[in-house]
This record gives sequence, structure tokens and C-alpha cells, in this order.
Amino acid sequence: MASAMQLADLMQKLGIVNKIEHDSQLQFKKLYQQQIEQIWHRYLDHKRYFYAQEQRWSNNPFWQRRQQLNSIFDW
Repeated sequence: MASAMQLADLMQKLGIVNKIEHDSQLQFKKLYQQQIEQIWHRYLDHKRYFYAQEQRWSNNPFWQRRQQLNSIFDW
């Protein structure tokens, strides 16, 4: 019977391990990208929410621009 080390060596020589690692890396990158996009969209949602709550300086150009952007980009 082959030992685990011999089996691992054989799998590396045949390129099986490399293919599995490559596929795993692609899956990881896809999952990572999805998570980053979710985090980004949550950040934008929170930003929009909190900026919309501010009413004290509604005549200030800074806040007027934020209110306009919130209405244009309804994420």
C-alpha cells in the first residue's frame, strides 16, 4: 500500500494537486470578490441612510449635494 507521502508525490507529479489548488484559488477569489462587493454596498447603504438623517444644515451646499446624490443614486 502506498503511504500518504507517496500518494501526495504521485498526485503532484500528475498535476492533480495543482489543478485542485488552482480551482480552489479561483473559487476563493470569486467568493472574496462577492464578499467585498457586499461590504461595499452595505457601506453605501449606511452612508446614504446617515447622510439622509442630517437635517440641521439643509441649506448648506455640502448637504444639498449629498441630498441630491442620495435621490439620484438610490442604491
